[in-house]
Amino acid sequence: MRRKAPGRMKADDAKRAPRGARRPLLPWSLKRIAAALERAYGAPEEPISSDPLELILFENVVYLASDEKRRKAFSTLCSRVGTRPEAILAASEERLLEATSLGILPSHQALKLRAIASRAKGLDLGSIVGRGGREAVTALKAFPSLGEAGAERILLLSGAQALLALDSNGLRVLLRVGWGREDKDYTRTLRSVQDALKDQVGTDIPWLVRVHQVLRRHGQSTCRRSQPLCEGCALNRGCSFAAAGPKAETQRPGGPHLRARRARRRNAP
Repeated sequence: MRRKAPGRMKADDAKRAPRGARRPLLPWSLKRIAAALERAYGAPEEPISSDPLELILFENVVYLASDEKRRKAFSTLCSRVGTRPEAILAASEERLLEATSLGILPSHQALKLRAIASRAKGLDLGSIVGRGGREAVTALKAFPSLGEAGAERILLLSGAQALLALDSNGLRVLLRVGWGREDKDYTRTLRSVQDALKDQVGTDIPWLVRVHQVLRRHGQSTCRRSQPLCEGCALNRGCSFAAAGPKAETQRPGGPHLRARRARRRNAP
């Protein structure tokens, strides 16, 4: 009898695959992800402000601090100095340090606040940001510590443009669920996730703000960079990362690239 040459499994053969074979896991939709996380955490926290300049100041008021300390530092800045460019430029260093000292490198952050105020003075930032698009992104990237992703967050949180804006926590969640592809370049990773979900974003800015907030919280508390809590995760039934088991990669986007760079530094003479 002539044996059949081995080849690709046909669709009919796939239906007769062994009972224990695992089918590819399709990622949940953005709407389903957001709904599951809101059920788990409740309504997400409102952004600190919708004013573009205040959002930039909030990003820079402290360095390497928790959200709680950042909010406290921003509240101190508002009450002790104010957020108008003229008030920040006229404030003493001691007053600025009252806010920035809640994080590390307080003097450096105080200088950043002055640089932000200096750039914003005389600039109609609200109108520029309100128009959205590349002009607004370019204007925002001229401020300290704001890259492409940070500029997009300002556009969303200020209500200027409907975007799937993500910080590193939200990006990690969507990557692990199965959207987009990780790249050693952070921006390319971000774009791959945004491109994969572009048909699901829509134009509802308040909903997209909630999506940003709840993804960020989930990435901070459960879907952490290391030692993620997959067992109790609200998304684990639709998550490729959880399905892969404990040996899955646990580093943030760009992790392999950063680890290689650190290794080169350690081995340098």
